[in-house]
Amino acid sequence: MNSPRSWLALALLCAIGLAGALALRPGTGGPAAPVAAPPVSADGAAAADPQEARIPRGPVPPLRSAVNRPGEHGALEPMFCTRPASGRRQTPTSPPVYRWVDDQGQTHLSETPPRSYIPTVLDATGAERDFSYEILSEDTLPAQFETHLRTGAKRIYDTWHFFLGEQRLQQAHIRLQVIGDAARYAAVQAQVWPDSQPTIGFYSPLRNTAYVSFDAQRPGEAMRTAYHEISHLVSANLLGPTPPWLNEGLAEYFETMRVRGEGARFVLDRAHLQLLRRNGVPALDDLLTKDRQAWHTQRRARNYAAAWSLVHFLMQDNAGRYALKELIEQIHANFCRPFSARLALYSAYPGGTARLESEWRSWLRSQSAQ
Repeated sequence: MNSPRSWLALALLCAIGLAGALALRPGTGGPAAPVAAPPVSADGAAAADPQEARIPRGPVPPLRSAVNRPGEHGALEPMFCTRPASGRRQTPTSPPVYRWVDDQGQTHLSETPPRSYIPTVLDATGAERDFSYEILSEDTLPAQFETHLRTGAKRIYDTWHFFLGEQRLQQAHIRLQVIGDAARYAAVQAQVWPDSQPTIGFYSPLRNTAYVSFDAQRPGEAMRTAYHEISHLVSANLLGPTPPWLNEGLAEYFETMRVRGEGARFVLDRAHLQLLRRNGVPALDDLLTKDRQAWHTQRRARNYAAAWSLVHFLMQDNAGRYALKELIEQIHANFCRPFSARLALYSAYPGGTARLESEWRSWLRSQSAQ
């Protein structure tokens, strides 16, 4: 280790080690735990909120302190591009089977996916066609909580199957560590993500693991946080860096998932709707062009609410779902290359920019009036 090349190799390994963990904002749609509920200013911007940052694991104080400042973590996003690719899926021995429930409550099974629904993807052989997962916990979790976690994680990946299709999707292994003791969770966070602010959830791309604090008195909060984290973990594996509105909008959307049996539905986030009613809806172009620094320093809470509302709006009908699908396919095809997601979305949505903004705002007004 005394040669110049050896020291250079060590330096490169230390640089790679900077991509330690990405924080997840506390779950929304319900009361947040005191440790993870930052004060909100009059304009809706959260103060001193945990950063969704790639945090260095090695002892590099100057860079670590810079990364922890609001908005500056985006400088490390290109490290997504250097991570090993997700494993390729094994060639299935049989075609996938799609199951869905229509608006009349009838269950369908077919080898052809429906156009107007996002189905559950099954494999007749019982093989793990899309992804595998493990839920790690030293604590005894309620049976229903664990069942809903597994069903919800599968539903998230079913949605990605719709976005990317059978040929583009890669195998993913999801690790979710649920910690039922606050002190033990804090110790794990300090080890995995040094010098970070308190959270109720974060994830580490290098470890491919999401961490969630579980409070038996507030299981719904842990469930929402877990869905949020899983969304980020799957998105990072499949797309790498994505625009803040899409990355956070999808995670916020999946937070609103409510599991029913082997399926799920998505509910409105009333807290987000109320915030947008109080503080106004940003111009669509402004939302889509915000970079990470602006996202976390300019009306942060409103940005999250607006991103959720846009994704929820797009996912409610075929026009929006297929526009979002086309956008995600293009991001996947341009992995880690310059690409305008904003222009791609405008091009994919029927009627373009003006119609998308008009229909999004009209939908928001109709929901706020209820």
